[in-house]
Amino acid sequence: RNAAWSFANGGVEHGAGQAPPEDRLQLLANLASKGTDKQAYISSLERLVAYYPKKEYWNDLLRRIESKPGYNNRLALDMYRLRRATKTLDSGNDVFEMAQLALQERQAAEAKKILEEGFASGLLGKGNDAERQKRLLNLASQRAEEAPKQLATAETEARDLKDGDALVRIGMAYSGMGQHDKAIQLIQQGVALLQQDKAAKGR
Repeated sequence: RNAAWSFANGGVEHGAGQAPPEDRLQLLANLASKGTDKQAYISSLERLVAYYPKKEYWNDLLRRIESKPGYNNRLALDMYRLRRATKTLDSGNDVFEMAQLALQERQAAEAKKILEEGFASGLLGKGNDAERQKRLLNLASQRAEEAPKQLATAETEARDLKDGDALVRIGMAYSGMGQHDKAIQLIQQGVALLQQDKAAKGR
């Protein structure tokens, strides 16, 4: 890391509970962006969003994380969820792709909600892709209606097979339907099974 970044980094430390000045953190990020240490820039952005969670900082940070070598594409849906939570999911293509990924992961209620938000905000329903977007919403609505019965069956099968991954996915689906208590219970059980599997393999 360059000397200027190290000097500036040392100058932003504040007491517990005190936020460093935003302009000092911006200076730190600017210096880091000019160096060769990409992690230093990401670290600077992480501090900016921690103290000043503005849309532009989140957008830059998430874009940098996605472009890091070794980024796992299996995290794409989770990354979209983070973009949605930080209000950086702001293109029709991203909304459409997130909904498709959610459907692939059997998160029909989540996909339906994402698409409905997209149509309400005006990101979807315009231009040449409008009909395709409406068809996806119809599909998501149909699957969301069928989801409660299918989830009950899938939950029974996952418990019988002691499939931790499946229980976590089913828990996420219940969360998308607004059944958060049940979702937490299933996710905790799924994680416990995954930890048991990991421990067994490590013996």
